[in-house]
Amino acid sequence: MENCGLQSNHQQHLILAVDDDKDNLELLVQVLQFVQCSFITADDGKTAVQKAQQHYPDLILLDMMLPDISGIEVVKSLQQNPQTKGIPIVAITAMARAENQQQFLAEGCLKCITKPYSIDELQEIIYYYLFNRNDARPKCSSSATTMKYLSWRNSTILNFRFWIFPL
Repeated sequence: MENCGLQSNHQQHLILAVDDDKDNLELLVQVLQFVQCSFITADDGKTAVQKAQQHYPDLILLDMMLPDISGIEVVKSLQQNPQTKGIPIVAITAMARAENQQQFLAEGCLKCITKPYSIDELQEIIYYYLFNRNDARPKCSSSATTMKYLSWRNSTILNFRFWIFPL
């Protein structure tokens, strides 16, 4: 289990981030580090199911196109287990067609984010599903914290653009 080591006044939440693309997984990890959540990662569907059943995360961020089993199969497997059935799952996908997204929601995902996604959108979704599904986002305690966030966000966005569109 990993976390960013930042001090926080709120309970540490565990998130399972699943993506077979190393760069996409790294971006998810950076966002999770910033929001001060503990996280575990998986780069395929079978490992995701195993880790979910072992650790019972508070949220799963799931790539839907995985090399071994599909994201839909991961969701179905977790829905069949009474211990993992209640874990919120957010689909993260490059499949932008409405019918694909409707299928993910029908299979049990609570939300669908299309790649490339906005870091702000992902952060809002994480806060929504972790903090009682209210606007319970931890407030910045100082302008220094706000500046740290803005600096981190801007550098992450710039780095992500270089991952997507290398020079």
